[in-house]
Amino acid sequence: LLKENHSLKELNVCSNCLKEGAAGVAEMALAEGRLAKLDLACNDIPATATKRICGALKSSKSSLRSLDISWAVFDDWSAAEFAGALQSDTVLE
Repeated sequence: LLKENHSLKELNVCSNCLKEGAAGVAEMALAEGRLAKLDLACNDIPATATKRICGALKSSKSSLRSLDISWAVFDDWSAAEFAGALQSDTVLE
């Protein structure tokens, strides 16, 4: 879907019980480089998914300007990973 849709600028997958799937969604969205807003709020994001998402954030040359992880459920380690990834990103608002 993301590879074929060149006009997609925002993706809202809030409250979708993505769990491990959150990583795949984020990686695809960031890899394509066109998405400006990604909403992963209200999802259970396990540590393995957090690691993949943060890796994509750190290595991506994306146009992402907004990442919503509000009310997402993750452990303390994941919170620290997100904080580090978001701190090193100078593009997100």
